[in-house]
Amino acid sequence: MRGQASATEDLGVLLAADGRHDDAVESLDRALAIYHEIGSVRDSARVRKRLRGMGVHYRHWSYADQPVCGWDSLTETELNVSLLVADG
Repeated sequence: MRGQASATEDLGVLLAADGRHDDAVESLDRALAIYHEIGSVRDSARVRKRLRGMGVHYRHWSYADQPVCGWDSLTETELNVSLLVADG
């Protein structure tokens, strides 16, 4: 699937260079969807950057399954700060 995403991204780049904006966006959107599906964060970020350069903006969020309260809800940094505060 990665090869398909890469080829689709390359096609989008070529279409953009040829001035075919709508076709390029469509191709890059497909590449982005494939990269997202296979969990390729770096490639997804690169395609989103290309799309931003073409005036297309997407929001992306990363959600973690974690409790909303209690010690387990803290990030590693928050937990470390809490421990330092507790130590004085």
